[in-house]
Amino acid sequence: MTTSQLRFPDYGDDGDVAGARRSRRAFRLCVTALIVLTFFSYIAERFLRYGQAESNFLSGITLPRDSSRVLLQSAIKLDAAASKTPTSKYTQALAVREEDDAALEVYARAFEMDPDSSFFAIRYGTRLYLLGKPEQALEKFRHARNQPPGNSLPRYLEAAAAARADRSPKGLREAIVLLSRANNTRDPLSFPKPIWFSGYPQSGKQYAFLSREIYAESTAPLYTLVQQVFRAIESDPELRNSRDVKTWLDQIVTMGGRLVTDAEPVGTLQAIAGVSFQLQALALLEKTRAAAGEEPAEALKPMIERQVKLRQALDQINEFESGRDAQMAAMELEFWRPVQLAFITLGGLIVAYLLARGLHMILRYRKTAWALEHSVLGKTVLGLGPAMLLALLTLMAVLQHLPLSQPWYVGALTTTWWAVVAVLAGFGVIYPGLRLAAPEDVSKKSGRLEDMPEVVRLARQAYRRVYAAFVVRYYGILGGVYVCMLCAWVLGYRVVYGLYPTQINLLASGLLRQEQEVVRSVIALLS
Repeated sequence: MTTSQLRFPDYGDDGDVAGARRSRRAFRLCVTALIVLTFFSYIAERFLRYGQAESNFLSGITLPRDSSRVLLQSAIKLDAAASKTPTSKYTQALAVREEDDAALEVYARAFEMDPDSSFFAIRYGTRLYLLGKPEQALEKFRHARNQPPGNSLPRYLEAAAAARADRSPKGLREAIVLLSRANNTRDPLSFPKPIWFSGYPQSGKQYAFLSREIYAESTAPLYTLVQQVFRAIESDPELRNSRDVKTWLDQIVTMGGRLVTDAEPVGTLQAIAGVSFQLQALALLEKTRAAAGEEPAEALKPMIERQVKLRQALDQINEFESGRDAQMAAMELEFWRPVQLAFITLGGLIVAYLLARGLHMILRYRKTAWALEHSVLGKTVLGLGPAMLLALLTLMAVLQHLPLSQPWYVGALTTTWWAVVAVLAGFGVIYPGLRLAAPEDVSKKSGRLEDMPEVVRLARQAYRRVYAAFVVRYYGILGGVYVCMLCAWVLGYRVVYGLYPTQINLLASGLLRQEQEVVRSVIALLS
């Protein structure tokens, strides 16, 4: 007796093999179509939605300095070839990222394209100042000061550049006059913003990095100015004992106060500069007054109390800054977690499918097994399992964008995710045993009672092959449904949040909102 002489309908023999083949092909086609849709949606947005120059710009501003320069240089060349009027933002974006030895040349070209931009003039002047060209920086700060809208920042920077351009006592006195004029203006104290794309969020890690880079550059000349004033007072006894010392230090205190309360946007770097300037100026003023012996100790008490509050404020800001990197790393991990879970699980399903496929090949194919229908339980698991994973990914995405102080949910949802994946993976091994009839029961239906031992042996052989085929079918369908779920999640994420879930440097929080809260608490402490 051979296997061709015996057929087991319970194991797919006499089933609709051709129909099963059509169903498999239709399922594969649907999965492939959704993958292609997701892929070409990304390609269309990345390369077709905008011109090549704009696409390079959009990619360049999201990358670190060294990586961005090549893309921005390409954007400038493509834009120049396509338009008679070059787009200034491409050159401006390159200028602020260029190396020091080439930066000023690019700055000059960008400034010539858009001389009316006061914010870019401030950045140009700051770069000149930092590269040891205070005279040229002074011209740019004056130009920025005369451009609308009104802004106190270029006035402060003008005072810093004037003091460095002329290091004589006369130059320093002129700088104090400019500083006084800046303090007396009612214009806001506005810092430049990063050269950015309006479609990108202004709360992410990359935007925060660029913003803080601007704040650090813009306050650097003010630190130098303050130190120049302090050194002049401490080294010149005549100045230290004159009435001018109180005026000079009062101007620094006023500037420091404005950096804390009036800076736009609010930030901890501006606040640190402002608090430090006030604290140092008051300490020096207390020292000079006490040395002169002109006032009783009781008269200095308000000044001392003010210094205590300033130290408390500085400690509060420094505490936030000391934990900033760790907090940002935690939030970045929070955004990476669903991506990691999604792709690690996909890799695991692919490995499980390939192992099942290899086992099936060793036991030899039994194509008729594909004609057997899945049980209701199997269909439920194959549909409900990926749906639960999609719900977990969606819940993670929603919670990521809520203003939570701690990503408390990550551990709980991660554990739930792996529990669901473990159930799905384990069910694939036991599912055929629940679906298929036992070989002994199938053998009784063969009608060959006289050859029952041989029939049972052949039934068991068929059972093993069908079992392996069902494992392959299960993991194949599970993988296909899971891929469809991932594609739906990626497309839905893009529609709702405007970015793909892998754009972590734009999505992960830059803690700008937390910075504002810290500065507000400092203002409340000092008020």
